[in-house]
Amino acid sequence: MDTEAAIKGWQSETGLTVSGAVTDDDWRTLTGQEPPEVFERALQITATFEGHGFRKAAGNFDGAWLTWGIIGYTLRHGEIQKIVKAADEVDPSIIDTSFGPLADTLREVMSKSSRYQEQWADRISVGVNKYGIEPPWRDAFSRFGSHSEVQRLQVKRARDKYWKRAEADSTELGLKSDLGRALCFDIAVQNGGVSSREASIFRERITRKGSFDEAVRREVLAETIADTSLSRWREDVLSRKMTLATGSGKVHGVRFSTGDWGLGDEGTQEAQVKVATVVPDRKGFEQFFNSLGLKHFKPEEFLCLGDAHHDVGSPAYGLNHIPSAELWPNIVPTAKVLDELRSRLGSPVILNSVYRSPEYNEKIGGVSESQHMEFRAADFVVRSSSAPSDWAAVLKQMRAEGVFSGGIGVYNTFVHLDTRGENVDW
Repeated sequence: MDTEAAIKGWQSETGLTVSGAVTDDDWRTLTGQEPPEVFERALQITATFEGHGFRKAAGNFDGAWLTWGIIGYTLRHGEIQKIVKAADEVDPSIIDTSFGPLADTLREVMSKSSRYQEQWADRISVGVNKYGIEPPWRDAFSRFGSHSEVQRLQVKRARDKYWKRAEADSTELGLKSDLGRALCFDIAVQNGGVSSREASIFRERITRKGSFDEAVRREVLAETIADTSLSRWREDVLSRKMTLATGSGKVHGVRFSTGDWGLGDEGTQEAQVKVATVVPDRKGFEQFFNSLGLKHFKPEEFLCLGDAHHDVGSPAYGLNHIPSAELWPNIVPTAKVLDELRSRLGSPVILNSVYRSPEYNEKIGGVSESQHMEFRAADFVVRSSSAPSDWAAVLKQMRAEGVFSGGIGVYNTFVHLDTRGENVDW
């Protein structure tokens, strides 16, 4: 079903202006809910850039000591400590059950000096580049991040600190659009906000441009933030910021359109929210998915619950469910890769496992950090005479071309794909 055409048909039938976009009032009429705030949309796209989800923790690969959570909260800047403390104040059992025998150590570390915390984080970081952390800690942080109260605290922290800073920066720099505010939010998250030096450089560049158009201002700000970043991170910063400044771009090897998150040049008053904006139900997911413009897949294919969910003899019977709305944006890069794969193979691609709830994943023996739990992965088969190794070879070629960054797993009867942001093969 063409969602934009359906919206236009509904608008025509009800005597509204036919645009294919949904105003706030249209949204309330269609869904019976308030439209998502700009903060919620900005959080979703920045979280997708960060690639951690609520659960994933990364080691001291970038000098941040430990990074974890929906927008990559860090130990170095005191953010993980604040969330741990807040969770402990709400209910100490959250940390006790999540960290088990490591709970007391965690509490001790959180109360120590920054030097002690840095040394501890460096000790538990593993791998050549220290991106990973020791499995017991990795699994404990994953359990901690899966708790609904901890997820609420993560979102609250994002609003209280980073969105507040974004609102101040966007006001000071004259950025009133949703895109401008989302850009400032991403700057707050990744770069700590717009410094006075950066604001000064921005104003000088705008003066030289001789243009006060907001689209120009956003691009100038994106370039300014990238130019003042550390040289090794400049390209990553620039790709994120220009994607938000212009409305489209490539980040970590994946193409993004901010319209998929309902972010455009409109302001907050009567913003024309695209149907891509999420609501927590199956119909909402269908609207979200259909707005992506994929050629070969229907939304229900990405809501398959898995064989074990339907098998009354399985310990995982009935334990899976449709992913919550905050996870929907995570599947966008994976879905787009699969759509391109389908075009290249010329044969149907059948999905047999996409989202897995933590409970379901555990019962079927999935790894504790499964990308399926983040709604970022899919296991599939291809209806053709070729073998899984052949399907994977095409994916690897696509990855080499820069279409995406992620994991490719080859099994006897199927292939696993995810867009985690780093390349892994098995």
